[in-house]
Amino acid sequence: LSRNSNYQVIWPEAHNLNLSYGEEKEISFYYQKFREAANKSANPNEQNFLLALSYKDEAITIAHKAEVAGKKYNREIVTALFDKSVVNYSKVNVNYLNEVIEQTITASADVITAPRSRLFLFPDLIYPFVPQGPRDFHFNYMSVSFIEYLIDKDLFSSYYKQPAELKLFETWLADYHYHVTATDIFMRQHAHFNALAKIEKALAQFNAGTQVDLNLLYLYLGNYALVKDDQPLALQYYSQLNVENFGNLLRYKVLGGASNNTSFRLIGKAFTCYLQNNKPEEAKHIIDFFRKPVNRSSLYASAARELSAQQINPPLASALLDSAIVEMNLLENLNTDQPNRFRITIALLTQSPTYQSIEKAKGILKNQALKLTFQQRMARALAYRGELFKATEVIPGNISDADQMEFLWNMVRGYAESAPTAPEWREYEESALWYQRTNFLPYVDETN
Repeated sequence: LSRNSNYQVIWPEAHNLNLSYGEEKEISFYYQKFREAANKSANPNEQNFLLALSYKDEAITIAHKAEVAGKKYNREIVTALFDKSVVNYSKVNVNYLNEVIEQTITASADVITAPRSRLFLFPDLIYPFVPQGPRDFHFNYMSVSFIEYLIDKDLFSSYYKQPAELKLFETWLADYHYHVTATDIFMRQHAHFNALAKIEKALAQFNAGTQVDLNLLYLYLGNYALVKDDQPLALQYYSQLNVENFGNLLRYKVLGGASNNTSFRLIGKAFTCYLQNNKPEEAKHIIDFFRKPVNRSSLYASAARELSAQQINPPLASALLDSAIVEMNLLENLNTDQPNRFRITIALLTQSPTYQSIEKAKGILKNQALKLTFQQRMARALAYRGELFKATEVIPGNISDADQMEFLWNMVRGYAESAPTAPEWREYEESALWYQRTNFLPYVDETN
């Protein structure tokens, strides 16, 4: 499976959807053809290893086909395939598994040397090459079904004993992060919370967090707990974060802007959760990681907006907004990127939708790039608070019909967002263009 089918006009690559998402009997037909070829091998180790991979990959493909449609996969069929995969893998000689071969890190198309066993032990479907060709990239996340199977069968500890094996989860989490940053492009679904929680518990038995960077796992679990409105559970996962390693989550090269922004947004969720639950020291630990005032300002503003939107602790929300403005004023080079100003205006109008605040917000956005887009979001923030007339007054005169439509669309969205989001609309929100999402939180690179 590849990525997408002609995503708008900015990503024209496509793959064979009929082949990728055909009927299960069609999927099985092609995997059976592969197994017929594998059975011709004169080397028993090669034969059993290829058979193990084929059954594993077929099971994951079938599970993914159901999950991407928002359905539960047929556990009986998938489990039977994994059973065959494990049996064939157990027949392979250890020396053959440990033999170092060339493989491709498919997120960057870099060739590495690694044990052959990596192809089976990777928590998902993975290839020794880039499926689209050597000049492309590919992310290896389709389903958590394989790891769920190993945990449920009490096989996890048999396969993942050494640091190098546990390290595979770090790579897999990065690929998961790429995919769920834009589920519409990659045709993937977020993993089920219970499945990720199982994986976290299994890794905790090995104290894997001391050997592997699991920050993404804890950030996603914390975020999913917040979606379930379970603050104590979110704090439980956030308490496992290693803040000193946050830099690893903010240096992505492929899809760098979108992936780094998503990391920053997830970190912002943890920051807000700590503040909301009277954990100032933990929140300070996060804010102190960031050196640039623009990023600290964005985190303060995002937290202020979140608390104001939920009408939680208005004095704290006001203090956070004040801190965001103080950090904004510390910036000396005004020609640099300042997405924090956008976040501050949204927080300001969510907290206080008055004419005075509107004028203050206009002053904050003065001379900023994408000013018209930010004004549209101002209208959206006012509509969120029910101030539809004030929102219309933000619309500039002498603009095109298309731009006016964008203002009206933002007003409708803002007004709708004031009510709880229905589950069936969450996928729509996750599939919106990145800068159109309510929780859009741009990160400014701190490495230069």
